[in-house]
Amino acid sequence: MMEYPLLVIILPVIFAILIYLIRHPMATALAFVSQGAMLFVGFLYRGDFFPRGEVSFYIGTFGEGLNIAFKGDEMTYFYSLLLMMMWFSIILYSWPHRKNEPHFYFFLLFLQGVFMGILHTRDFFNLFLFIEIATILSAILIIYKKDGPSLRAGMYYLVFNTAGILLFLLGLTLLYRLTGTLNMDLAKEILEESGESRGLILIFSLMVVSMGVKSAFFPVYNWLPRAHSVATSSISAILSGVMVKSGVIGLYKILTVIPMEGYRVFFMALGLITALSGLVFGYSQWNMKRLLAFSTISHIGLILMGFATLGAGQNGGHQGALIHIANHGILKILLFLSAGMIIRGYKSYDLRRIRGICQKMPSVAFIMGFSILSIVGFPLFLGYQSKAMIGDSLREFPVFYLGYHVINLGTVMLFSKLLFIYGKDSGSVHPDEKIKTHPLEGYALWVGVGTGLLMNGIQLTAEGIGALLFSASLGIGSWITFALYISGAFILVKWLESKDLLFEKIRSFELSFQAANYMMVLFLFLMILWSRGWG
Repeated sequence: MMEYPLLVIILPVIFAILIYLIRHPMATALAFVSQGAMLFVGFLYRGDFFPRGEVSFYIGTFGEGLNIAFKGDEMTYFYSLLLMMMWFSIILYSWPHRKNEPHFYFFLLFLQGVFMGILHTRDFFNLFLFIEIATILSAILIIYKKDGPSLRAGMYYLVFNTAGILLFLLGLTLLYRLTGTLNMDLAKEILEESGESRGLILIFSLMVVSMGVKSAFFPVYNWLPRAHSVATSSISAILSGVMVKSGVIGLYKILTVIPMEGYRVFFMALGLITALSGLVFGYSQWNMKRLLAFSTISHIGLILMGFATLGAGQNGGHQGALIHIANHGILKILLFLSAGMIIRGYKSYDLRRIRGICQKMPSVAFIMGFSILSIVGFPLFLGYQSKAMIGDSLREFPVFYLGYHVINLGTVMLFSKLLFIYGKDSGSVHPDEKIKTHPLEGYALWVGVGTGLLMNGIQLTAEGIGALLFSASLGIGSWITFALYISGAFILVKWLESKDLLFEKIRSFELSFQAANYMMVLFLFLMILWSRGWG
């Protein structure tokens, strides 16, 4: 019963190949079969993970340090099931528009298998391979519309992310020279015995910068709004909800193997700057999809701040960050899919031209409202607990704890712009009638909501710090804090109404490809320079 990690990787790939080989439009129905098969495997192996179990699987007979290693535990099992539900929602949503396109489902399912590989691999070289394959597949899906903007964004995404992952390849080459293995568990043991070195700092810096590019850290995030805003809504949902997390998960794996304590403040500061820059650029947007793309950057910054507390005593910040990866993933899928239906119904990306959504698309309006309340961290909603865990872990770092509250305030301000769509319609678009949507699109959204509610229930009943913090949300303090966020956001939004010229300049700012590469080199230089202050 040790094959679970391998099965959840190869099953979607097998079905993807079947769809490609058959090539008949009806073969795309196998996409649904694949998710059913994976869920069956997930429930079949449930007993191997609870309570607190894990499974390991090795391929090869080359020796302990050279075999291909996969590992599943409670965290990866939870992510796997969540990923299956996310993919099912995407497949269902795309079906009315893509059911006669086998190639689309080939790339979609193959990407799912590759991401499962990123989750379960315990080998740095295979992590590199999986992330590089995921980058290529994501680029293909970005340019799938085959128009000018998507082609340019897809090529920008592909080339820039490939340049970033080459740094990772250089880092793991140096790591192999230092330890004689790329197996994460063995490398960790060897490094703990040998201690830190200047060479290890270079390795760490190269690998982290690479994952920073993939995760869209400041200042190397310019590819993300470009790609997410031009891709189809279903692909934007996957990119923002799932694929950007591949770099975050890769970073977490690096931090568990190479624990560089001296970089804690660096990562907290980087996370804070990333979050704030995402909020500033996001608030300047009127394009709904670009706003959602920049908000992803802000949440990545918050997750990085949580990861920075890893190893700090009994701190639960990294646990909150891991939970927030899941929370943010499902919420971003709901937001992007809802946005896609709204944009298609109103034939506009501009939030200033979308009104009356409650009358014209009541179901979508409800789901969008649920997602907004959750992602801003409203007490008792999905997203509150993980944010609270990260915030609680930052109490011993006063400057960053204050920054955490500023991020929450900015998040409320950012998503307040989406409230424009709930305003009264002037009657210029579809007067006095509901906007028709395909039933399967609605079902896909409700699958996402159901998954989110299930996650909320799991977190509510979880043992330990998560349950304690969730219970604390029933206290008056959490509600007062959120009321202060809303009051502060209202005052600042009113004040910023007169600053439209400033936001126009921010909105039109774009880094060139050349400048983005300079930023990547600067990022690496700053990491190495930081080590001189403590190493």
